[in-house]
Amino acid sequence: MQYYREFAQDVEQGRIAPVYLFYGEEVFLHHRAIDRLKAALLPEGIEAFNLSELDGEEAGPDEVVGAARLAPVLSVYRLVVVRNVPWFDKSPTEIQSLEIYLEKPLNSTCLVLQTAGTVDRRRKLYQLAARAGRAIDFTLLSRDDTARWVSREAKRAGKVFTREAMEHFLAARPAGLQGVATELEKLLTFVGAAERITGNDVLAVAPPLRQETIFQVVDAVGERRFEVALDGIRKLLAAGEPPFGILAMLARQFRLLLCASDLADSGLGTAEIAARLKTRPFVIKKALAQARNFQRQQLAAALAGLLEVDAAVKTGRQDFYPALNNFFLFFRDS
Repeated sequence: MQYYREFAQDVEQGRIAPVYLFYGEEVFLHHRAIDRLKAALLPEGIEAFNLSELDGEEAGPDEVVGAARLAPVLSVYRLVVVRNVPWFDKSPTEIQSLEIYLEKPLNSTCLVLQTAGTVDRRRKLYQLAARAGRAIDFTLLSRDDTARWVSREAKRAGKVFTREAMEHFLAARPAGLQGVATELEKLLTFVGAAERITGNDVLAVAPPLRQETIFQVVDAVGERRFEVALDGIRKLLAAGEPPFGILAMLARQFRLLLCASDLADSGLGTAEIAARLKTRPFVIKKALAQARNFQRQQLAAALAGLLEVDAAVKTGRQDFYPALNNFFLFFRDS
């Protein structure tokens, strides 16, 4: 969440760029960032005179440039917000007017280009926007950043999470702060006047989702939090997840860490590794960070160890959960 804190600090201190490009998956923070710019740049009472909000799916580049070139009224700045920008794969002739504007934007206008998806940084439109102002990749928050955000929002409402409640809440959270904010609002309504939010409160409102438990297990393994991983596996088994599906999930994670690490050692960048492994760059970034928690031989041994677990369970020599517990003991002791 460092990218958002830096942006908010710049706005608070009056360092306003003439152009912002907001992209990436954490769309909730896109909206928060735009709200911050509105509060900072639009004087109360004359907001309507200095604000243009356009949908890039409906408004063309010429209309955007026309709005950006208008002078502010009784204000230092004019704010132009273009949501759902679709032009990063367009030909230069289709967006020529916008590219010309970005080469020399007006300092009296703050132009915000917003898109929920990824963008190709090699495209001229991206490079012009980044050069003229700031291009910010709104990546999904980590588990720790999500916990801090939830704690702050709860504190504003006069509530405090117990440690158990926060663990349950994070286990059940959907991807992205928009879903987290919705679940938090439901939880705050449920607890009413109570100041403490307990684990039982969270379970009553937002029981853990199977998919999120899977993500929790995968991340815990990569971060060497094996007790957390085993707890998540226990929940998956209780929810009816097939044991061999869990084994496949663990094998995929260790294989991803090993392959990503090997490709990075060969000199490939994140985008190239993502293309080779047919996944997304943010997944590779996380995998490379987690791979540093292991030696290469440990990752290779993990794949061999999972094959042994598979054989032991299928032949009846071991039960599934104890076999996995023994498997993780290898890492705890190494």
